[in-house]
Amino acid sequence: MNTRILLSLLASVAVGVAVTLISGVIQTPMGHLGVDVVYWGAPLPWTMQVIPTHFYSVDWGNFTADLVFWVFIASVASMSFIYIAARKRATQQASISTIN
Repeated sequence: MNTRILLSLLASVAVGVAVTLISGVIQTPMGHLGVDVVYWGAPLPWTMQVIPTHFYSVDWGNFTADLVFWVFIASVASMSFIYIAARKRATQQASISTIN
């Protein structure tokens, strides 16, 4: 496998983990039958806090789905940059070879 692609995939996983954890600061307050509940995480809420008891709960399914989502987004972005850079290099090399 090309080293550049492997490094890009590893960076995508690191970015996906970081964005998933950072998304934990995004709140979505909701009320359920007189109990205030705050959900944390984006695009899927993966942490729930019940306000009167300060009880926290982590939904590992939503956490995993968020992680996969953000890794996918980062992978698509990094592969797009690699593709664009490769095409730009190929175009420049082609124009240089036609000049010579």
